[in-house]
Amino acid sequence: ECKSREVYMAIYSNSHTNKPEDTSPPQSIISQYCDFGREERLSELETELQSKLEIKQERRSRYFQIQESLKVIGEDFNVISADWFSIFATGGDPPAIDNSSLMCSHGLCSPRHPKDLKLISKSSWDKLHEWFGGGPELTRKSACKECLVEISKEHVQKEKDKQAAAYIVTLLNSFVTPATVHSHWISSIFVEGWKINGREEKVEDVNKEILCGHRALFSSPARRVPISTEVWKYFHSLYPDSTPLSIAEHSTNCSECEVANQADDEATLERKAAMSEEKASLSDLYKRQTASDLNTLRAGTFFLLHRPWVLDWKESVTNPNHPTVGKVSNSQLVCDEGLVYDPKVEPNHFYFANPADWYSIKSKYGVDGPEIKLEVSKNRKWQLSPSLSLSRVESRISELAQEKKMFVDRPIYLLLAKGTDGKQIRKLKITVSAVHTVSFLKVKIFETYSFAPSRQLMFFEDQF
Repeated sequence: ECKSREVYMAIYSNSHTNKPEDTSPPQSIISQYCDFGREERLSELETELQSKLEIKQERRSRYFQIQESLKVIGEDFNVISADWFSIFATGGDPPAIDNSSLMCSHGLCSPRHPKDLKLISKSSWDKLHEWFGGGPELTRKSACKECLVEISKEHVQKEKDKQAAAYIVTLLNSFVTPATVHSHWISSIFVEGWKINGREEKVEDVNKEILCGHRALFSSPARRVPISTEVWKYFHSLYPDSTPLSIAEHSTNCSECEVANQADDEATLERKAAMSEEKASLSDLYKRQTASDLNTLRAGTFFLLHRPWVLDWKESVTNPNHPTVGKVSNSQLVCDEGLVYDPKVEPNHFYFANPADWYSIKSKYGVDGPEIKLEVSKNRKWQLSPSLSLSRVESRISELAQEKKMFVDRPIYLLLAKGTDGKQIRKLKITVSAVHTVSFLKVKIFETYSFAPSRQLMFFEDQF
């Protein structure tokens, strides 16, 4: 009788076997009861969190020391980088003060981006400079007068541009119809964009959309509009690389492109006729929607095809712009030992064809891989040639199942609830792998969303 209060594990072995005795406990027992270091790790995280909070509070205390003196009174003030000050004010750990981003090309404080700077009192600047160093020091007198003059000139020019743009819009609305011999063609796409964006419309050639490769007019009438010579001169002054298309010289589309298009149209018609003929001759294969019909086959001889190839072929005989398909990709279905997919278990890897359709496809496209024949008897028994490689099928299915279990870096979603009613208030996203434990998940939540492990109570499908 064991009177000790210590826990023991009794391991038995069969005395009638010659196998060596394995004294190690099962892996399931180890993973269930031996989560080593969990409590220690959680304690370390709690300590680490507390330390971070204390450091942040200490940094924030510096901000509170100068908070009252930050306000600018009168015209005596300093300028500091708004990004740097934001780090300081929120309890971050800023480097030395860096006002270089506020400087213009003249070596003074640029007035172009007022949102990038913050005004503070002289006393606050002195205190911050004492704590962190850096610079340069910028005051009210540091504002660049040359930049101010440039900004003023740009503003005046913008106002002039707006007036000119409004005038051109009036002309456009007046002169777009009717077209005269004194007018030019211009892209309607450009005109609509320019009416919205004005000179901000960035293009090299306003007629790019209505030009062909021969730099001649080639577009449908709906994509171009006629404009007056006055309007064309204005646009050409803004976009000097634009191609002039006077209506007198370009009353019709490019003749070379018209000939090429006519040949393309004829080729397309021939292609469509050939596609229709092929669909009609292989209608049994084309009309079949799924591969699950394999399980309802009647007695006879059939040939199996790789499903992706059939889907690609269907697209090629439907869409005239789709490239012609290559050889039937049956090599994807076999290995040296035989078939790697079982048509009864995984029919979605296959399509089947009757002998007539198969030999027609084989003759026209060729086959990459073996000819896969299926004989179905009257009592619905199957005979495959080549036969199934059962070992390869089993190992592949096992590998797929293992991959699902051993996922890596997949997102999971947790619903954050509040109160006794469990009302959802937030959805959390965490990236995990199959090998991670619940303890790891708690640590991940802490690191990502700052919820301490001691505050986390998890449920999955109503189970704790």
